[in-house]
Amino acid sequence: MNKYCQAIIDNRHKPFVMYRLRDGILKKMGYESYPEYLKSDFWLDIKTRVLERDDHICQICGSPTTIVHHRRYDLRTLQGIKSHLKKIISLCSTCHYDVEIGKSGNKREFWDAERILDEMLWKRELRESRIRINSKTPLPEVLRFARWGTIKGKHALD
Repeated sequence: MNKYCQAIIDNRHKPFVMYRLRDGILKKMGYESYPEYLKSDFWLDIKTRVLERDDHICQICGSPTTIVHHRRYDLRTLQGIKSHLKKIISLCSTCHYDVEIGKSGNKREFWDAERILDEMLWKRELRESRIRINSKTPLPEVLRFARWGTIKGKHALD
């Protein structure tokens, strides 16, 4: 296991550890800070590729967007390696704010933001599936849909 993965496992309970790990990786890449990285031509190229892949559309609500969100801060994602671009997602400013900022108005910790983003993406998939899942739907059926895209033998696209 590499040092990055071990650091995540060892420090997952510590606040904002992912952001500190990100900053360490960026320093090794030659950037003094995350804002400096975000202003670089290198980042603008990565951002452009992600926006083009997603057709400049928010992946949660479908609104036009010019914002992208890092789902991971590992070296290959920060370097924009093609196979790792799936860890960067296009979001509109409203959805990005909802992911990044909690009800208290403070920035969420990385794993909390990831949980919120996963919930928002899952709700989008439910809306697009045309299958009605509500509070009365038995939990095993909801979990089956989440895993296989079916409820009681009906495929999500039927």
